[in-house]
Amino acid sequence: VSQPTVANATINPSSLADQVITFPALASVPYGTASVSLLATSDNPGGNPITYTSSNTAVATISGNTAVIVGAGTTTITASQAGDATHNPAVDETQSLTVTQLPITITGISALDKPYDTTTTATLTGTAVLSPSPINGDVITIGGTPVANFATANAGTQAVTVSGYTLNGAAAGNYSFSQPIVADATITQLSQTITTF
Repeated sequence: VSQPTVANATINPSSLADQVITFPALASVPYGTASVSLLATSDNPGGNPITYTSSNTAVATISGNTAVIVGAGTTTITASQAGDATHNPAVDETQSLTVTQLPITITGISALDKPYDTTTTATLTGTAVLSPSPINGDVITIGGTPVANFATANAGTQAVTVSGYTLNGAAAGNYSFSQPIVADATITQLSQTITTF
């Protein structure tokens, strides 16, 4: 059996006009920002409306012409415009949206003065609290084992550094955590007693 032979056919170019989206770059915003306006425009404003999608809904979701911020990270926002009776669909345009972590630290603690004992070990006092307080209902807790040290073991007033704290919780990734800074403390001199015989 031989396959049938048909006449040549012609592919005619579409008679529909093209439409072009212009989508400005999106500035990065810190976590805690409520939303970002999406300002894409079309050279066919009378056509179908521009719609948006977010590639990472853990960072931002879409509500109309707005990206609603959900968490820290990066997402790609795509602007689209469907075709109609007179225009072809527009070529999608994309922009990256970065939501930076919100800085957070610990306050409410201080270092105690101590007598000279040849070590740099410092003792912390007070109640550690997060500053600023977590936002958006995020449940964040302080963890780790804090360690404090004087700059040197010598007597005198000097800086104390703190390390060892951690930030725990499912939303901890939305925050940029730094160890607390505490006020200087003093290592006091030991008293000496001279006894004569």
